[in-house]
Amino acid sequence: LTVAAIASGSIALITFGGYMDYAFWGLRESTIRNHLGHLQIVRAGYFEKRLSNPKAALLEGPQVSAVERILTGWPEVEMVSRRLELSGLIGNGETTLPFLGRGIEPEKESAALSFLTILSGAPLATSDAREILVAKGLAAALEVKPGDRVILLTTTLSGTINGLDVTVAGTFE
Repeated sequence: LTVAAIASGSIALITFGGYMDYAFWGLRESTIRNHLGHLQIVRAGYFEKRLSNPKAALLEGPQVSAVERILTGWPEVEMVSRRLELSGLIGNGETTLPFLGRGIEPEKESAALSFLTILSGAPLATSDAREILVAKGLAAALEVKPGDRVILLTTTLSGTINGLDVTVAGTFE
């Protein structure tokens, strides 16, 4: 009886330990792949200035190209991709809601987005198309599905409000 109790306790601890390791691995990989990446490179003062003066806080074209060229030369680097984070309003003509968004380069990030579950429609194919993926809850609140058109309103780098007509490529979770 004692040996059986020790064995079952050991099995339970090993199983729970494996579960916890997998949960932390999933959290880490999800954060890296869908949110932050392994490394973020920004101009000095970016986090202080990005809301009040986003144009002054961003790296400029030649700087971005130089950083990409340097990083892709490192054998340890698998991928370098640009991202643009934004917030604003999204509307379907009848309902308008706030949103948080991220512009990505889908050609480069398809492997990195493997933790994203596409519920309907298709993943983004190219950076050229005016397509977006909409989170499940936001899609339900707006009553939109793949193929529907929505309008995004946000501020430009110079601080003016601008709108863009886009097509919903899919919904994700």
